[in-house]
Amino acid sequence: MQCNKFCRCISAVFKLKFVSESNHYKAFDGLRGFAAISVVLFHIGHWLGVPWLATNSGLAVDLFFCLSGYVMVLAYGACLKESMTLAKFARVRLVRLMPMILLGLLISILYSVISIFAKHEPVDQLALALAFLLAMVNLPYLHAPTSIGGPQVFPLNGPQYSLFLELAANFVWALLRRIDGLVLSLSLTVVSFALMLLFPGGGDETATFWQGIPRVCTSFCLGVALFFADARFLQGRAAGSRLWHWLFWISVVAMVVIFYTPVPLHALSQWL
Repeated sequence: MQCNKFCRCISAVFKLKFVSESNHYKAFDGLRGFAAISVVLFHIGHWLGVPWLATNSGLAVDLFFCLSGYVMVLAYGACLKESMTLAKFARVRLVRLMPMILLGLLISILYSVISIFAKHEPVDQLALALAFLLAMVNLPYLHAPTSIGGPQVFPLNGPQYSLFLELAANFVWALLRRIDGLVLSLSLTVVSFALMLLFPGGGDETATFWQGIPRVCTSFCLGVALFFADARFLQGRAAGSRLWHWLFWISVVAMVVIFYTPVPLHALSQWL
């Protein structure tokens, strides 16, 4: 028993090949891939001025947050309650995410610097250096000057804000690991959703940065709640049920329709 627990923890930490099939959801890989492509098309549409391209795919970010909530409990829940310290959890998450963050930053800063200097306009080079240093440690730059990409809080790599919010949600969840559960996660989802409707905003710009907190909490806590609901009500009973397969594919089709409807939908319509 102790060996199995140890192997599960090591598997979760290092993503080794001996993770059991029951701990790997292949459907999640498909959803992540679909969401990633949708986000890329969404940004390309904004970049090229093509408003009908993946118009509502900003919601793919929230899908990532939701998947993250489920996967955090699946991969690290037992380890955190048994032996893993907060410091080790933080190290594992940073080792997992920071290489991709830095790679994305290096690509985007090349484009940003070329674009900035190609305009032949005065640039605050100190602000540019500060933006780069903050992005290197995945921290937002509030009130960044427009000459380097402000008011985005990650002016050199705008989408990086979502990774900042995800890591923040991960660490807060780890702090609450001993009191989490279905009731708490559902309660936090409802409260965060209400706050998000009252204070709508993306979280990627200085003016809406703090509004990104209820946004990430809504989706992340929903993912946690789905994990506990799955464990309590579905596992062992619905496995292989054709009903759940049909519901999954109906939900996927609905998601595709919402993401790729060529006109912006009302925020509440998107969420519902």
